[in-house]
Amino acid sequence: MQNEEVKKLPVHPTLRAMEVGEVRSWPLLQTNAVRSSAQTLGLMYNKKWSTHVNRETGTIDVTRVY
Repeated sequence: MQNEEVKKLPVHPTLRAMEVGEVRSWPLLQTNAVRSSAQTLGLMYNKKWSTHVNRETGTIDVTRVY
C-alpha cells in the first residue's frame, strides 16, 4: 500500500449501505469475501456491484452500479 492504510471494513453491512455510484475499498486479502458477498447480496436484494483490483494501492475497489 502506498501512503495510507485501507481499513478492514465489515463487508456485508458496508455493501448493503452503499448508494448507487459510491465506491469503497478493501485490502486485497479480503478479495474473495468481497466478491462473494457482492454476488450473494446482489441476488438477494436485486443490487449490483462492480469490482476492480488496484495492485498499485493493494486494494479491491467496489462500485455500486444499481
